[in-house]
Amino acid sequence: MSKSLIEFKDLTSYITSLPLTVIESIFDHPTTCLAIFRELPELAKHFVMRLLLLSQEVPKVTIDSWVDPKFLEQRNESNKILSSLGIWKEVKTQAGFSAFILKSSFKENLYSGMFNLEKPLREEQVSSSDGKIIEKLDNYAIERWESILKYIVNPKDAKNQICNSTKEVLKFAGLMKSVDENYVPAHSDKDDMTSDEPVVLTAAAFQFLLWNRKVQIWYFMIQLLEYCWQKNNQDLSECLTLLFELSFSTFGKEYSCENYSENKIEFLQELRKIGLVFMKTRKIKRFYPTRLVIQLANGVNTGLECEKDDKGYIIVETNYRIYAYTDSNLKISLLALFSDLMFRFPNMVVASLTRESVREAFKMGITGQQIVNFLRSNAHPHISSRKPILPETVSDQIHFWYNERNRLKFFDGVFYGQFNSDDDFLSLKNYARDIDALIWFNDSKRLMVAKKSSHDAIKKFYKQNKPK
Repeated sequence: MSKSLIEFKDLTSYITSLPLTVIESIFDHPTTCLAIFRELPELAKHFVMRLLLLSQEVPKVTIDSWVDPKFLEQRNESNKILSSLGIWKEVKTQAGFSAFILKSSFKENLYSGMFNLEKPLREEQVSSSDGKIIEKLDNYAIERWESILKYIVNPKDAKNQICNSTKEVLKFAGLMKSVDENYVPAHSDKDDMTSDEPVVLTAAAFQFLLWNRKVQIWYFMIQLLEYCWQKNNQDLSECLTLLFELSFSTFGKEYSCENYSENKIEFLQELRKIGLVFMKTRKIKRFYPTRLVIQLANGVNTGLECEKDDKGYIIVETNYRIYAYTDSNLKISLLALFSDLMFRFPNMVVASLTRESVREAFKMGITGQQIVNFLRSNAHPHISSRKPILPETVSDQIHFWYNERNRLKFFDGVFYGQFNSDDDFLSLKNYARDIDALIWFNDSKRLMVAKKSSHDAIKKFYKQNKPK
């Protein structure tokens, strides 16, 4: 799309946006410092590593000499990121020259994290005797995460698959919106799944669904952190630290949460609801991190250009027929948002793009360009090399149907007529045009329409210039 409906933040951008007190707090933990370090640009990592074992400041002139002048832009960008994150600070040498030194807390904890001097979860680790736990964890994680995606696509049918608190996060993130402004939620436990609030997905949600799973999870985690902080008044630094401790844990190992604070336990339960950790029951103080949370340690700075989770499965023909080679209910439901399903076979669905089907998608806020991008990005491997991947007749028709909705523009206006002379009419018309209030006019009949918001100004002008 030409314009993103979702503001995507990688870890560096997100940490930079946090209050200074929160940043200073998370620098007290090795795993968080290590996660932030991994997300830095390569040149910024180079600066940090050269300063890591030094106990004194390094002159700015010396640091600048480490970089070839032709990479000036990258050097300045790295300097800006390190300063905005508070990883280093600018000081003065005894001779009065500018110099940089790493923040002591970040330096000490990054060193500890790099050389495994401290493992936050090691003391709580408990050996697991369940040989089938790996498969169980993978199935659980995918089932929980896909239940969220199913709810986004079809909230009416999937409303009992996710907890109320997760539904609130989706609304907070702008992925879902209520269709009844007067709806009053009944008092229920946040772990309950009985909320019947009528909601629909937004255009931002459709863009969210186009991302791969790793980027989806990272975006959702930022929204969950913000929700817990702003709505539940939870300690953001503690939640963020726990998230990165889990991302550096060992897959298939069981951990104890006996010594966790109430804040960490509450956040851990939110992670359980979306499949990032597995707990046999709420009362048992043991949990398993799943691959969904562990993969966050690999970084998300690749952003929206990450490879897709699955191969493409869609073939679109010039007659507006869609052949989707999938048995996934989620993918089929997603396709049904903008097409009419015609036939369903064990491993294939046949659908058709019609004016009515895509207009239903437009009513939900989905744009024509989003539909085109979806069909292109999920093209079957057999046609992925075809130029163009999506027939031009189809893409042009989708854009035409979308633009049909924008043929008319509506303004609140005031109609003016019965002028005494051409001079009166032209004088008022020119004034309305000068103040950008003229909507329509007819010179021969001395008629004009101006914006209602400018009526008082036009009326005042007419009285002042009306012939006596």
